[in-house]
Amino acid sequence: MESNNDSGRRQEPMGENSKQSPNDDPLTPAQGVERDLTAKRELTANKGAKAAQPLELAKKKFRWKPGAIIFLFGAAVLATIWFAGDWLFDSDTTVRGFALVVAGSTVCFALLLWWLFRSGLTWKSRIVGLLLVAGVLAGLKYSVRIEQFDGAMIPARVAWAWTPTAEQRAMAHFDEVGKRITESKTFELVVDGNDWPQFRGPRRDGDVRDVMLDPDWKMNPPKELWRHPVGLGWGSFAVVDDLAFTQEQRGPEEVVVAYESETGRQVWTYRVESRFTEAVGGDGPRATPTFDRGELFTLGAEGHLCCLDATNGREKWSRNILEDAAAPESEDPVENIEWGMAGSPLVTDDAVFVNPGGEQGRGVIRYDRATGEIVWANGNARASYTAPRIETLRGVEQLLIFDGAGISSFDPADGTLLWEYPWVNMPKVNAIQPIVSEDGTQVFISCSYGIGSALLNVAVEGGEWVVEPDYETSRLKIKFSDAIFRDGFLYAFDEAILACHDFETGQREWKKGRYGYGQVIAIGDHLLVQQEDPGDLALVAINPDKFEEVATFPALSGKTWNNPAFANGRLYCRNSEEAVCFELTVIDQSPEAAEELPELGEE
Repeated sequence: MESNNDSGRRQEPMGENSKQSPNDDPLTPAQGVERDLTAKRELTANKGAKAAQPLELAKKKFRWKPGAIIFLFGAAVLATIWFAGDWLFDSDTTVRGFALVVAGSTVCFALLLWWLFRSGLTWKSRIVGLLLVAGVLAGLKYSVRIEQFDGAMIPARVAWAWTPTAEQRAMAHFDEVGKRITESKTFELVVDGNDWPQFRGPRRDGDVRDVMLDPDWKMNPPKELWRHPVGLGWGSFAVVDDLAFTQEQRGPEEVVVAYESETGRQVWTYRVESRFTEAVGGDGPRATPTFDRGELFTLGAEGHLCCLDATNGREKWSRNILEDAAAPESEDPVENIEWGMAGSPLVTDDAVFVNPGGEQGRGVIRYDRATGEIVWANGNARASYTAPRIETLRGVEQLLIFDGAGISSFDPADGTLLWEYPWVNMPKVNAIQPIVSEDGTQVFISCSYGIGSALLNVAVEGGEWVVEPDYETSRLKIKFSDAIFRDGFLYAFDEAILACHDFETGQREWKKGRYGYGQVIAIGDHLLVQQEDPGDLALVAINPDKFEEVATFPALSGKTWNNPAFANGRLYCRNSEEAVCFELTVIDQSPEAAEELPELGEE
């Protein structure tokens, strides 16, 4: 029986793939299913652990602390430079601006090195991070534009990229007024003592002594006569009789324009195809027209010099001073300076003086005012941003040029170099007019970029000119706003703060009044100060003993680097967006002020 039962029992073969050994107990179907499910759960758990392992390792490798230290330390340095700049740099905002740029660039570079080489992230993560930063920067570039930088070269105004620019708004205005240009009412223009015929007035000193203003601007505020848009540019107005002249950038053209002084209506324009462009300083011409005996002399930012009939704008002759400054055999003009030609032409009886600069022995040029032909050329220094000036030192009339290398004196008749004194800063920017002492023995010069001022004693010994400093000081750094010299004292912007210094000693009397990199002229016994941004006006008493702001008044919005002009009781202000004319209340005026001045070359 046993043999029959054994023979009838089915034997399962033991194949190679069978997981059951001969001694294992057989599993029921339910147990087999449970076994398979358990195996799958274990496999899934193992895969999850393996997948999470690289992420956990990456998190462990991310070295965030060095990046945080760099960021926090950099932020602390930048905050210290920004908030303690007056103490660290003696209120030198230019040096503070450079320090901010250097520190900020260093922090960004250190963070870049950390991210690329010490962050511990995978290269894929590092590259993705860089692409994200690049995307943000690109988005900012195409959605936001920097419209203006201030005098310390720090961005001062931003706008959405799709909004109209000031130039576009002005061009719409020009398209309209161009259809209704008026005829000039004046057929003969004669300068008298009430006019403002050139840069900073009749004597180029910005000082009106024979007119007294009513300082009570609450009871008698400046009365606005007209206001309208103007083209880009940093020049001022020259005002003679019925006409006010200035230079503007209108699209691709530099434009000399004459406005009616009382109404602001456009009378005539003279146009030349030229556009100077510079990101920090802004586009457009920089110089102020010079009026002399019925003719107007203008200099564009790219060197276009012209002589015009002042009554109608018709050209009499024109030259390019950068081309004229090149070597005779060269076809290439002298390289323009970084912020463009800015020195307003100096005109005398029969001469026009300009400073194109260059190293070809033609850095200073005298032209014949009647024909535009070159009379002489001399000088090998890089140009800068001051206007030429004729002064008398030790009884000798001489042409003073304050260029990128320092101050030089030339014989205006034949161009002979009489003397020179080096005064150089890092960017080679000298931008204020020299001031000569009342006795004609000393010359004051000043610049920014960490250098300061000097009073030079000019003498003749054994037939040779000798120039030595009476003092040099870093406590007065005038960047590009000319000073007022009155009764032995200098009133000027020490960087962005108004200050008073003793002319003879250089000693500071006071420093107060934060108007930015503004401009200042003198009328009667007050300084008329125009703030940098916005272009508000302020009256400050001319007093070496203390700073006293007498009155303020809103004038222009936006950055204002242009000098104000004062003529016939009216104040003319402009910047790169708009111009405005105010009538000021005059309470006293000496009879001499109304008399006709001698011709500009005969003073």
